[in-house]
Amino acid sequence: WPTEITDWRLKILFSVLSTRVNYNAISKFQNVRDNLAHRGFDGLMKLSSKEFMSIVTPLGLAESRWKFWESLRIFANSFPNTSEVPPQLQNLSNDEHIEFLQKHIRGVGYKVAEGSTLYIRGYQCGIIPVDSGMKDLLGPCLGFETEQNARGHERMRKHIEALASKLDFSTLLSATGFQDILSEMREGQINTWWVHLTLIYFKRRYCNLHDASKCPLAKD
Repeated sequence: WPTEITDWRLKILFSVLSTRVNYNAISKFQNVRDNLAHRGFDGLMKLSSKEFMSIVTPLGLAESRWKFWESLRIFANSFPNTSEVPPQLQNLSNDEHIEFLQKHIRGVGYKVAEGSTLYIRGYQCGIIPVDSGMKDLLGPCLGFETEQNARGHERMRKHIEALASKLDFSTLLSATGFQDILSEMREGQINTWWVHLTLIYFKRRYCNLHDASKCPLAKD
């Protein structure tokens, strides 16, 4: 999700297209993303279903991704045709924004709505997106009460964000060797993006192994 992309509609598109993409297939996603981004939103509007699905085929689920794109086009066309975020969306809180996208765009669940809202509002907007692995594998290990449904993403997100708001990032980042990140932060800033990445990589390194003997949480 590069910051060079500024069109809010494309940010939603790429947030959705990145779902169900294996970590080892990121280069495929990047190629598809760059192809679509080069065309711009107006250019994508001119693509036929066959043309669009041909582009996204390397990601799999081409027909489902086309159906999502159809829904996104309808949603986007309910606002002025501009890459600038509409005031109606700007005026929403993070929670309201997530609910709005989840409700009005077919194919967007809470997980995708969280990611889309983060991408639109910026990596330090306060949102900590929760993917399925974080919810189903890491969450219970951290002591969270999680739900095995779509809304479970929202429940865990709010739990983590509440905890992150209480962290002493100056002490934490210094103790864990992230002074470079600390030097770029404002005093008192809550670095929610760092929290998200830390949890993601912990999950990939330990939870995905499904081997409790190698998990530092289980050992403790």
